[in-house]
Amino acid sequence: MGGTLAGHAPASQQAPASPEPTAQLLVQQALALHQRGKLAEAERLYDRALGSDPRHFDALHLVGVLRHQQGRSVEALRFVAAALDAQPGSADALTNYGVILDALKRHQEALAAFETVLATRPQDATAHYNRGLALRNLGRHADALASYERTLALAPAHADALCNRGNAFAALGRHQEALADYERVLALRPSHRTALNRRGNSLIALEQWPQALCAFDAALTLEPANADALNNRSVALLALGRGEEALASCDVSRTPGGAMRPCWPASLATSTRITISVCR
Repeated sequence: MGGTLAGHAPASQQAPASPEPTAQLLVQQALALHQRGKLAEAERLYDRALGSDPRHFDALHLVGVLRHQQGRSVEALRFVAAALDAQPGSADALTNYGVILDALKRHQEALAAFETVLATRPQDATAHYNRGLALRNLGRHADALASYERTLALAPAHADALCNRGNAFAALGRHQEALADYERVLALRPSHRTALNRRGNSLIALEQWPQALCAFDAALTLEPANADALNNRSVALLALGRGEEALASCDVSRTPGGAMRPCWPASLATSTRITISVCR
């Protein structure tokens, strides 16, 4: 008579196998990891969910978001497009589709996506804000300004909308209004690096040189290798007649290894150009 393999009960005596988690449960587990920044672990669970249900809307959508966060925006776009194919009416997925299109420099298509969202959700502050970014990227600063103002009417403490409204004012030559917006941002978020630098730019445009220098020094306290702030600080120093300090400040950046690299003296000839930084 044949024996039974050790440690292996006959099928009739085995405990039932644990069922495979449903796609929805896997997505919930993945999302918890995703929100904690554990992208690789989340991605594995999303992939399992899609293996179980290839058209699962949340899995497709959230994999697209994750891939975009990983810098894989072309792949991300395909996943979010598949999610929209599975659930065409999702405003959140369409918003994220527009964000990814904008990142891929397909600004007109991104704008169309945000406007489609706003047709059904006119009070959506995020869609108004993203619409403003797409308009900015198309060079339509007056239209972008209107979008930021709509965002701020709906979400008055939206610091990035305030910062970008300041950028729009600056692009339109309205530097006093830009300065006021950057100061509002800093009242909400004192360590907002872009607002610190852009506040200095507005002060340069208004020829308030000592105040501009202080603004760039504040930005550099937070980020000593900020090339924009270092370049713009050199503009203020030149205007104050402090040429040697301007030369030391201009065009400093980090090498790939992280060491500081000062500019060559010849670059001082271009240091009167203000370097522009933006908020997302």
